[in-house]
Amino acid sequence: DETIVDKNVSKVQKLDSIPNSTGNYKNQEQISALKAQIKELTTQLKANKEMFEEQIHIKTKELERKLYYDNLTNLRNRFALESDIKDEEFVSIILLDIDSFDDINELYGFRIGNSVLIEVSKILKEFAIKHNIDVYRMYGNVYCFADKRIINFFEYSEFIEKVGKLFKNRPIYIKELDIDVFINITLGISLAQEEPIKTAGIALKRAKKNNRQYLAYNNEIDT
Repeated sequence: DETIVDKNVSKVQKLDSIPNSTGNYKNQEQISALKAQIKELTTQLKANKEMFEEQIHIKTKELERKLYYDNLTNLRNRFALESDIKDEEFVSIILLDIDSFDDINELYGFRIGNSVLIEVSKILKEFAIKHNIDVYRMYGNVYCFADKRIINFFEYSEFIEKVGKLFKNRPIYIKELDIDVFINITLGISLAQEEPIKTAGIALKRAKKNNRQYLAYNNEIDT
């Protein structure tokens, strides 16, 4: 669509195309001066259009980052996940919940709690890159792995075992206090369900309630 700037450029270009008058010399001088002003105005309008478009591009990128990225960890967030999987036919989701995270906040304070979340995100991102999957921070101390590939159940079972052992005997180093923090995680799994985020959340909630490290969603959970 033609913008307002484009329309104004078009108008001044039409004016610039008007031939010089065959009248007296003074009129020709005035017309030549006017044409020079029109050319200058055209150049300015084009420059303003490019600057305006660049500003829109920058602001759009800023808006996308605020909408789709988590400020603390720089991981993509739940909105990004929902956007990424909305047209996918097959999606497997693993929600990862850091157990007893409130105890970390109470013992060390929220600033150290945030440091733990940041360090955990780095480990998860490294793991996601290695296994060609996507990682997100959903909220609080809950993260997500998303896989859009179709893999057999046996392979996925092995993968879940790897995720479950990701933080076993693996300390989270907190530079501010020069200490190691150890964490455990609980997993909620949704494999090829119609509402993968919702069903993974149900599985996570049931796993924590039953004190299990992980649980995969099935229809019996809702009964």
